[in-house]
Amino acid sequence: MRRYGVEHLPDSFSEFCSLEYKNSDILMLKLDGSTLQEIGDIKGVTRERIRQIIWKIIQPLPEFSDIERLKNLVTHYEMSVEDFCRYTGSNKRVYNFIKLKYDKVAEQQPIEEFLLHSGKLSREQVDIILKEKGKFINHEGEIVGFKLSNIVDEVLYKHRDVFNIKTIRPYLLDYYSEHSSEEMPSTSDRALAGMISRQKVIQRTNGYFRYYPYSIDEILEFKEELQTLFDVPDGVYGIEYFYDSNIDLMNVLEIYDATELANLFKKIGYKNFDRLNDIVRQSQVYIGSVANNDSSKEAFYLSILNHFDGHPLEEVAKYLFDNYSIHQGTALSYLGSHFSQFIQFGIIEMDHHLPDDDDFYEKLSEVLYKPIYTFDQAQEIVKNIDEDVALTANVVVKAGYDDRGSSIVRADFITVDSALESLWLNSDYVFNSEVKKSHSITFTQKLYNLELSHDLIRIDSERYMSIKKFEKSGVRKSDIQDFIDEVLDFVKQGEYFTWVSICEQGFHSEFIDRTGFDDYFYDRLISTSEHVDTINTVKKVYIYGMNNDNKKPKLTDFIEQKLNVKKIDIDDFLTDIQDEFGLELPKSTVIEKLKSSPLSFSSEMNKIYIDEDTMYKDIYEGEVL
Repeated sequence: MRRYGVEHLPDSFSEFCSLEYKNSDILMLKLDGSTLQEIGDIKGVTRERIRQIIWKIIQPLPEFSDIERLKNLVTHYEMSVEDFCRYTGSNKRVYNFIKLKYDKVAEQQPIEEFLLHSGKLSREQVDIILKEKGKFINHEGEIVGFKLSNIVDEVLYKHRDVFNIKTIRPYLLDYYSEHSSEEMPSTSDRALAGMISRQKVIQRTNGYFRYYPYSIDEILEFKEELQTLFDVPDGVYGIEYFYDSNIDLMNVLEIYDATELANLFKKIGYKNFDRLNDIVRQSQVYIGSVANNDSSKEAFYLSILNHFDGHPLEEVAKYLFDNYSIHQGTALSYLGSHFSQFIQFGIIEMDHHLPDDDDFYEKLSEVLYKPIYTFDQAQEIVKNIDEDVALTANVVVKAGYDDRGSSIVRADFITVDSALESLWLNSDYVFNSEVKKSHSITFTQKLYNLELSHDLIRIDSERYMSIKKFEKSGVRKSDIQDFIDEVLDFVKQGEYFTWVSICEQGFHSEFIDRTGFDDYFYDRLISTSEHVDTINTVKKVYIYGMNNDNKKPKLTDFIEQKLNVKKIDIDDFLTDIQDEFGLELPKSTVIEKLKSSPLSFSSEMNKIYIDEDTMYKDIYEGEVL
C-alpha cells in the first residue's frame, strides 16, 4: 500500500482520510462536495481526468470498518447527505465516499423505511415526518403516499362495512379531516368506483362492496374445493345452489352471500374451472354442455319439460327451484314465453311417444336394474332401446323407479343415500372416474362420507375398495382406526407433519406389513381423521389437534412453524422442507405467501426472516438499527 504512503492501511475510513499521498487532496476535495469540473478547474485538467484519478485511488481500497456498517444505508435508501449526517451521526465525507465506491441497488427504498425500523425515532415522530412529506403508514405497516386510492384502502380495511359509492364518501371525508390539512380531492362516482374495484374488495349486487382479505393466489389454494362445486349435471343453475352446497367452504373463504361468490368466480376467471361456462347477472350459472346462448338454454329447459310430460307447470317450477335454485317466478316467466306451445291450461303436453308394449319394459328391466342412476345415465339407457322414447316421469315409474330430481332410485329404496350405499358397498371397487362422470354433488359427497367412515377405502388415485372386500384379507375396519391412532400418538399436537416426515422419523406399524399398499393409501387414511387439519400443497400437510377456531391452516402457518431460526436462505429452507417432508414448494409461491404473513423476505439477501426488524438488522448488520 505504498501508493498511500504507508505499509499498512488503517482499519477505519476516518484514519485513512488523515493520510497524505499523491493526489490525496483531489479525493478530499471531492469528498468535501466539490464537483469534478470544479476540481478540474483548480488543477488545470479535464473533469474526466479528475474522475480517473479518483477512481484509481478508491478502487483498490479495502473494506473500512466504519464504511462497512453504513454503506447499505446509502446504497439501499433514497437518502440525502443531510439526512445521512442527521440520522447516523457521521459526516458527508463518509456519505460521498460510499456514493463513489459502491453502486446503489436498482430499487431504493424511501428514507422513511429506515426511520421506521431503525428505532432512532418514535412512531409519533416518524408520523410527523411522513405527514410533512405527504405520506403515512398503512394497516400493513407500509409507507405509502397520502392519496385517495390509499385512503380508500384504509377506510375499507378499518370499517369492514358493506358500502356503496354514496355511503363510503363520508368515511373518506372524515379520514382526510382527521389525518390531513388538505381537502379530499374532487372525484366523480365513476372514477371512485374504478379506484375501489382495484382494491381488496368483494363486489355484491347494485353497486355494493366490502373489504375482502384474500388475494386471488390465496383463493386458488382452494381451487380443488371450488372445482367440486361444479360436479353437477349439465344445466342452468341459480348461484345460490353453489353457495348453499358448501357453507363450510364459504365460511372459510369469508364469502357472505351468493352474489359475492358469483363475483369471486368472475375475479378468479371462469377459465380456471373446467365445467363453469358463464355467470350472468350474478345469478344464472351455465354448467357443462349448457352455454349462455338461446339454443343451448332452450335445449336444457326442453329436457326438463320432457321429464314432466302431463304434469302441472307449477311442478316444473318447483322442481327447478329445488334442484337448480332457479327462482320459481323466473322459471314460470321463461317457460311461459318460450314454450307456450307445450303448455295447455297449466299442464305440460309434450305429445311424446310412450311405449305401451311389454317388450320395451322387459328389455328395459334387463339393463336398468341398479339401485340408482343419474337422470342422464337412465336417459341414455332408454334411448339405446328406443331412440324415440323420452325418459318421462311416467316411464320412470313404470320401470320401477322413483324420480329424485337429478337421479332415479329403484322403488325398493327409501333414500338416495341408501341406494348409493347398496350400489357401492356391495361392489369390490368404486372407480373415481365413474363417479366424476355423474357430475353429481350428491354422489361426490356420499363417496366422501363413506371414505370418512371407512366403508370405502381410497387405495390409489382411481380406486376405492369396499370394506367388504377389504375385510376378506383379514383386516378389519377397527384396524384402520387403530393405525390412525398410532399415527396420532407418534406426532406431537400442534406440529405439522406429512406421511414422508413421520416415516423419516422412524414411524412404523404392523398394519403396514399386513396391508402392503403404496404410500398413497396410508397418506389418505390419515386425512380421514377428524383430529387433523390439512394444508393442500403438492402433497397434503397435516396438523394434529389445533382446529379450535375453525380456521383452515395455511401454508404460511406451516412455514412460520418450521422456520426454527431467525433467518435462513430461502433455497436452503426449501431444500430442508423437501428433505424432511417430501414437499417441493415452488419458490415463487412461497415468496408470494410471505407477503401476507408476519414473516419477511429479502430478495437482495435471498433470505426468509422471522420478522421485519430481524430482516433490517441483517441487511444493515445491526449496528445502526
